Amino acid sequence: DVIHIMRAFEKGADGACVIGCLEGECHFNTGNLMARRRVEQAQKILETIGIGGQRAKMFNLSSSEGPRFAQYATGCPAVCCTDQRGNPCIKRGYII
Repeated sequence: DVIHIMRAFEKGADGACVIGCLEGECHFNTGNLMARRRVEQAQKILETIGIGGQRAKMFNLSSSEGPRFAQYATGCPAVCCTDQRGNPCIKRGYII
């Protein structure tokens, strides 16, 4: 739910990453599509309140992409927001 994404920012996160199944391959049929819509809603809210929508991201991975999941999980702040030079502009991120 959007509230979980927003709560991450309320608790001090500089970015939030939501990681879901590949589109069309979700065990819950449309769960990943609903998650994407919720991330888009959170991005709009973050943009409206001046935090910046780019600080919330959605990634789709298959269950066989463990190393990529680990990369996103450990690098969430870096993938959520970069400055104009490509350097991470945030320090703490949450995986939702």
